[in-house]
Amino acid sequence: DNEPETWSAVRHFGFAKDYIVLRLTGRLLTDHSDASGSDAYDLGSGTWWEEIIDAAGLPLSLFPEVVDSTTVVGNLTPEAAAALGLTTATAVVMGGGDGPTAAVGAGVVAPDDPPFVCLGTSSWISFATAAPAVDKLMRVFSFRHLVPGLFVPTATMQAGGACLAWVAEVVGGAEEPLDLLVRRAAGVSAAADGLFFLPHLLGERSPYFNPQAAGAFVGLQRHHTRSHLVRAVLEGVAFNLRLCLDAFAEAGLTATTIDAIGGGA
Repeated sequence: DNEPETWSAVRHFGFAKDYIVLRLTGRLLTDHSDASGSDAYDLGSGTWWEEIIDAAGLPLSLFPEVVDSTTVVGNLTPEAAAALGLTTATAVVMGGGDGPTAAVGAGVVAPDDPPFVCLGTSSWISFATAAPAVDKLMRVFSFRHLVPGLFVPTATMQAGGACLAWVAEVVGGAEEPLDLLVRRAAGVSAAADGLFFLPHLLGERSPYFNPQAAGAFVGLQRHHTRSHLVRAVLEGVAFNLRLCLDAFAEAGLTATTIDAIGGGA
């Protein structure tokens, strides 16, 4: 509708890693984990959702073949091998989406494994399950796992570490490095002192899915210090992740332990 000239040139859809695999091997494929985040994929059947694609007025031919993440797509083309300084005997594996791949890295590869929280620029909590999580309020969503037959129910907040980086820039600067700000924040308790932070600096996904959501300090008073502000940001991210855990619990997923990965771990 908005860029008809661009649209007229479109021949295929793919995800970021799929384009890299295409450049390396000459083959355009995708995997189940990325496809399941497209809103054009049937989680139950593990195939493109033809009814939805047809309703959107799109040809099915736009969508690449879906394969397992562990599929060896092929070897490097001569051009790719020359550019990389490798040989054409080098095999290229399909790979997966960032969140489900993080689940593998965190060791969350079976339904009895505890969930993990990723504390990066964004932040999310994920489980491994034998079936998609069903949340009537649509606060959590499910990807296909890299492990065939499993799913990755996920609740993602837009700004996790990004909130901490922001407050460090605002109240710290070069004179107050991040690690020093965090150490000083350990000496106060913002919520106990009436100060709260809403961490929606980039809109919000879980649990609100509202691109217009905005951040805020609530309860700010004259006696609050930089340490209170930093501590409030840390607590605000944690409180939002707790809301995500509450949403999981209502969908039937609970945990007594959580493994942490990412820079914020």
